[in-house]
Amino acid sequence: MKNSDFVAKKIRNYTTDVKFIFLLRNPIDRAFSAYNHYMQELPKTASWGGWNPKKSFLYNFFTCDSFTKAGFYQEHICNYLKYFKKDQFLFIISERLGSEGHQKEWDKIFDFIGLDKFEVKDNYTIHKRKKPRKLGYNERVAAKDLYEESVVLLRDLIQDDLKEWVDFKGCK
Repeated sequence: MKNSDFVAKKIRNYTTDVKFIFLLRNPIDRAFSAYNHYMQELPKTASWGGWNPKKSFLYNFFTCDSFTKAGFYQEHICNYLKYFKKDQFLFIISERLGSEGHQKEWDKIFDFIGLDKFEVKDNYTIHKRKKPRKLGYNERVAAKDLYEESVVLLRDLIQDDLKEWVDFKGCK
C-alpha cells in the first residue's frame, strides 16, 4: 500500500486543487480479471509482478501482490485521505455502470467534475475480456475470506452498502 501513499503525497506536493474518482469493482472479480489478462497476454506478461503462469489462480492470488493488493481499496483511499479532503473524492461502483441504472452513476460523475449531463449509452460491452472459465466456488470463498474485513471497512468509509458485491452480502 506504500505505492498509493507515495503517489498521493506526490500529487499533494504538486497541487491541492484536484478531484479523484475511484472506480471500485468487486475485488474478487478484479483479481480474477487481472489473472486472466496476464494469462491472455503471455508471453509478454510472464515477467510482470512475480507471478507464475504455470500455477493456479489461487496460488498466484496468495503469492503475487499484483492480484491482491489493489483490491484493498479502503487502504488506498485512506492513504489519499491523509493528504486530501473527503469532498475531493467520488466513489463509483463499477458494477453499477453496467446496470440499467447506469445513467445515475454517470450523472454523479458529471456533477462531480462540473460537466453538463448527457445520456451515456450502454458502455459496458466496450471492454469485456473473455474468460476461459468462471471462477470456481472454492476460489471465490478463499478470495472472499481475504477481502471480507477490508470490504466491511470500505463500506463504512465510503458510506455505501455495496449491494452489488453479493460475495460480501451480510458481512459485518
